[in-house]
Amino acid sequence: MRFPHLFKGLRRPPANILLYGPPGTGKTLVVEKIAAEAGVPLLALSPSAILSKWSGESEKMLRDIFEVARRMQPAIIFIDEVDALAPHRGSCDDLIARRVLTELLIQMTGIGEEERVFVMAATNRVQDCDPALIRS
Repeated sequence: MRFPHLFKGLRRPPANILLYGPPGTGKTLVVEKIAAEAGVPLLALSPSAILSKWSGESEKMLRDIFEVARRMQPAIIFIDEVDALAPHRGSCDDLIARRVLTELLIQMTGIGEEERVFVMAATNRVQDCDPALIRS
């Protein structure tokens, strides 16, 4: 992020990183330190800030956050407890959760190669996350 000219082509770092492990192991602290060291804005999200009872509002919030990050780039979007936003689709009957997961995946894959927006997420329960999120 600080020296983008060094990370072109094959040396381009992944745009998305998933941190997982037991509570209290410093996942959030790692993200905060990376943003501070790189000198880039950190947009930290929690499921409670995103999930809304109004239809379509959660998806709109996600789109808006990614748009803000694109305008601020370079930037890091950090989603804590991502398993609440991206539950395994096979075990989730909640229509809102499925729509939020779909929007999150669309936004994550929509980050262009020339954009310097990085998505970092953390979870205590990686087994509860949708496989598509883990792959991305």
